[in-house]
Amino acid sequence: MKAVKEEILADSGIPNGLRVEIVEIDLSLPPRSIEEIAKTLLAPYNISILINNAGISSVAGVKDEKLEDIEKLFNTNVFSLMALTKYCIAEQFNQEK
Repeated sequence: MKAVKEEILADSGIPNGLRVEIVEIDLSLPPRSIEEIAKTLLAPYNISILINNAGISSVAGVKDEKLEDIEKLFNTNVFSLMALTKYCIAEQFNQEK
């Protein structure tokens, strides 16, 4: 992740005056925790663009997968991602008022 941060921040294509912040959040946590973490970590920022780059996968078929693993996969790839996006959208609307 450190290399990705350095590459993005070193990109000369970032327009002058645009501030880029990279914030890591563990999206494998339950969605309600993600919303609370987002409130704490992202509160200082005026977010204009959100790039979610998270996800996990499984090589097992559904038949062989444990239900807990499927739940973790959906929490990470769907529900937590949506909770983070929902928080950021709400903040963007609040900033417009």
